[in-house]
Amino acid sequence: MQFKKLYVIRSGAYGDCLLLSSVLPFLFDRYESVSLELSLKGCELFWNDPRIDYLHLFEPRLIAEHEVDKKTFEHWEELPSLYPDHDILNFFCGIEASCIAIEGTTESILPIAERKRKFHKNYYENHFEMAKVDMPPGWMHHNTLFFSREEEDKVLRWKSANRDTFNLLLLLGGSGIQKVFPTWIEGFCRRLIKELPKLKIFILGDKDCKNETWECERTIDLTCKTSFRQALHMTKYADYVLGPDSGLLCGAGMFGTPKTILFTHVAKDQLVKYHENDFSLQSKAECSPCYVLAHSGQMCPKEPIYNIFPVCTHMWDVEEIFNAINLQYMGKF
Repeated sequence: MQFKKLYVIRSGAYGDCLLLSSVLPFLFDRYESVSLELSLKGCELFWNDPRIDYLHLFEPRLIAEHEVDKKTFEHWEELPSLYPDHDILNFFCGIEASCIAIEGTTESILPIAERKRKFHKNYYENHFEMAKVDMPPGWMHHNTLFFSREEEDKVLRWKSANRDTFNLLLLLGGSGIQKVFPTWIEGFCRRLIKELPKLKIFILGDKDCKNETWECERTIDLTCKTSFRQALHMTKYADYVLGPDSGLLCGAGMFGTPKTILFTHVAKDQLVKYHENDFSLQSKAECSPCYVLAHSGQMCPKEPIYNIFPVCTHMWDVEEIFNAINLQYMGKF
């Protein structure tokens, strides 16, 4: 039976849903009707998109931890009877368990060579494969999200208000202890401000980043002051974006904005292989990439400054980061 409707499941955070967005145009072409089941963060990204027939909210994080797996799988097992006229496509573990091991699992303690063999996959290719869609030759990840006219006008006002400066968006941290850079990032940004007189830094982050900000000339603290969707839209018109391999930096790649993603636990070609204007770097730590997403980092070797954070967060070729930003800066002025 050939179904004309599709029910797509994508649990997870912003980055997971942005990866889903890369394959959605091909599914829209294949089906007359496409509905999405998403987490709260996913619904934020796809709300008001006229191409989507229905958005269904399912948030596993609202289920008690000891019941989350059982109730989630029971819910998914019920869907075919609830939507008998739909194909059902589940992107569960599109990254986790496919391209990254999770700290504390059996896979996370496999020998590094075995982890690389098992998990070194490109995120986009994995999503296309799960959707059974052939990736077209020469495919690049471009914007596939819907933004309203009002949202576009708002971000264009931000761009206009800062038209005389080189605007760098800095994301202070992502999910997991391998995606924070407290031992060097402030000093690096102070150097940028000192050496690039028309540069302005907009600091982004959630509540976990609030205590990591600092006061500095031409530095604007926007932590907890913009929604993810607003910050994502800002990356479209920024001059440069810097930060960890997070949803926001994935979004910058979607728009083709010049960027440096700081890769620690995964290999950079797992994400940026299909991005334009990319200047991303791999940590210089011997253990990077480890293919393990760490939340505690207890098993990680530590950096020498505070002896708290994984060593991969400390070891970077900062001159290469500076030169990439400076190249774009000189191109504008």
